[in-house]
Amino acid sequence: IPPDSNPYRLAVMANGDALVAVAANNDLLRITRSGQISTVARFDTESISTDQVGDPNLPPTIPAEAVPTSVAVVGRWAYVGELKGFPFRPGSSRVWKVDTRSNGAVGSVGPAHATRGCRSAMSGFTAIQDLDVNRWTGATYVYQLAADGVMAFEEGFNTGQFPPAVLEKVSSGGRRGELVAGQLSQPGGIDVGVFGTVHVTDGVFGNGRLLQIRG
Repeated sequence: IPPDSNPYRLAVMANGDALVAVAANNDLLRITRSGQISTVARFDTESISTDQVGDPNLPPTIPAEAVPTSVAVVGRWAYVGELKGFPFRPGSSRVWKVDTRSNGAVGSVGPAHATRGCRSAMSGFTAIQDLDVNRWTGATYVYQLAADGVMAFEEGFNTGQFPPAVLEKVSSGGRRGELVAGQLSQPGGIDVGVFGTVHVTDGVFGNGRLLQIRG
């Protein structure tokens, strides 16, 4: 992997291959045990509104990069969460469902470019930092930077007060709910372990914690 490609998160498959979410290249790579690298899927830009930025010099919409930051594997499927790049609009992040057998699949909300091996599975999230899936219930846990997004989070570096992180549970039927609202900040990672036990890290810029959460 080139040194500036920003491999952000990885998951190991049953056969020992690693899937790597590469934030800078907007793709999902497979690395075999022998070191061979291939592109499982890449994620297109998406036209996003700029109205929340408050800059009259910007056009009404601009193409935003996906910026994939997380990956979890369940069987033959990989679930990839995206940060979504500038203009960092809250609610614009997606979770993609990717067939791990794919080679060069394309994730796109535009029908002209999307392929069968990659589709948008869930949307309406904000700056996804990590995700994981409960293999027993099918529930997806999506760990997000802050409800108001990247710009609100970055303001915390100036004020010293970071906004709460958001941890959502999405049931296999699509029901969504926030867990431990207001109790997490500066999110790190999430892991759903044996029997569905949920662990998260937070406080990554100080006072870091490893927490078990009832899911």
